[in-house]
Amino acid sequence: MSYRDTPNASDKRVANRAHSVYVAGVRSLRPIRNMMRLLQITPLLRSPLRITIVALALALCCFGAAEDSALKIDPAKAKLARKLVNALNDDSYQVRLKAREILPHLGRAAIDPLEFAAKSEESETRLRAEEILMALRGQGMLGINLTLPPFVPEWGAGVAAAPENSPAGQAGVQSGDVVLAINNEPVEDSNGLRQRVFAAGPARNVDLIVQRGDERLHLTVLLMLYASQSVSRPPVDLERELPDVAAREQVRQEFITKQFGGFAGQVRVVNGQIVPVAPAETPQALPPPMPEEIVNVQQLEAEFNRVKADAEKEKAQSTQDNDKTAAK
Repeated sequence: MSYRDTPNASDKRVANRAHSVYVAGVRSLRPIRNMMRLLQITPLLRSPLRITIVALALALCCFGAAEDSALKIDPAKAKLARKLVNALNDDSYQVRLKAREILPHLGRAAIDPLEFAAKSEESETRLRAEEILMALRGQGMLGINLTLPPFVPEWGAGVAAAPENSPAGQAGVQSGDVVLAINNEPVEDSNGLRQRVFAAGPARNVDLIVQRGDERLHLTVLLMLYASQSVSRPPVDLERELPDVAAREQVRQEFITKQFGGFAGQVRVVNGQIVPVAPAETPQALPPPMPEEIVNVQQLEAEFNRVKADAEKEKAQSTQDNDKTAAK
């Protein structure tokens, strides 16, 4: 099943269509003013109907106010992003390579389809999506210190410290807990937990299964962006979509400054594999987010279509040559 075929994708298409209708109808035609004029000049309308119409108009107005502050994604970028994400599993190496080359240029529009692909049962597709995601939106952070040998548990990731203001601490994780699973995926050890948290990304909720004594708890943690001096701010800042952004920035800086020595470093992706990297010694505040890249969507799509067409021609020619060889 492709990203386009999922209910979530369908809902997004409906939402985009609804937003277009709203922009054309609510903003351009000013429906509330027109509706009030209609009510004044139409004596056939009775009072209950008037109340209903006014209520609907006010609801549209409130929806519009919410839309003004909500995230807006270019539909053309979103459409191309879905197409390219589906191509990450293409048979042609050149097609996959071109898709991976273009996707980072689409910015925020590529995040949702890539996050869907990161849950794929195909391991190669999942790793390719995670690689692009970490480059686009950075890595997630629980904000805990993990136990080190010889104090590691037989199974799971032991928590040595969970500061109260950290994402995990705010969710209820405590020192001495053992994380057994994240998003229903078993955690074998500390490295497994780090990799899954990094891949989940910032501003995303993860469900933890935690062992505390004889009790097992289910905790939901809103991850924070992990950053250090050696990691620049990613081009897509998902935390800007959340409330209390300034508070989260301050908490992150305080936490990294105090806990940097004990916390595991960041990771990078080499040949599709997640590889831990030692953190820098002196953490610094992240630079301000970069404005989203301005791209020519039509040109990018044309480039991809050209590579796709060439790959299909090459495949057809190869099939034809094989058939001729077999016929001899």
